[in-house]
Amino acid sequence: MCRLLFESIRVQDGRPCLLEYHQARVNRSLDAGCAFDLSQVVRGVRLPEKGVFKLRVSYASDGVPGAVACDAYAPRVVRSLRLVECPDLRYDRKFEDRRALLAARAVAADADEAVLTREGWVTDASYANLAFGRPGDWVTPSTFLLAGTKRAFLLDAGALRESSVHVRDLQRYEFVTLINAMLDPGDVMVPLAALKGVAFP
Repeated sequence: MCRLLFESIRVQDGRPCLLEYHQARVNRSLDAGCAFDLSQVVRGVRLPEKGVFKLRVSYASDGVPGAVACDAYAPRVVRSLRLVECPDLRYDRKFEDRRALLAARAVAADADEAVLTREGWVTDASYANLAFGRPGDWVTPSTFLLAGTKRAFLLDAGALRESSVHVRDLQRYEFVTLINAMLDPGDVMVPLAALKGVAFP
């Protein structure tokens, strides 16, 4: 069954970032025997030469191109997080249909964003991968929902290490930072003391 997907690509001063990582994810998301060339799409777009923009490219799993939009970008303000247990949530490809993620985030109405868990294992936020930090050590959960492009880049660069992270392990860390194609580590960082739904000793 053909599904609709998309990629959000950071454009900084006219340059698309991590395009090879986005293409690798597209390749994994396509139906067998189908192809979709992101670089060809990007070459056809006049990119702003100054500032940070989000280039959103839609496509179908059978390789048919969809809409393209490029908009100015500013990160969301996130000061608090809530744990939300979602045992049946799956989001292994970047589908246009994000209703399940949005429903999970709605459960965390008393916080700015949700930290989604599956049987106590930490996965992602509703729109970003996560990294948990303490001095000299940043860990990203191996139980992620979506294989993020920035996450993959940081792992390849040795800036993150991957490990399973259970709710009971969170007391080991001081901060959580949200990472995605548009967000570098530290752009959105929240003290774990502001994480709701878990009690630290």
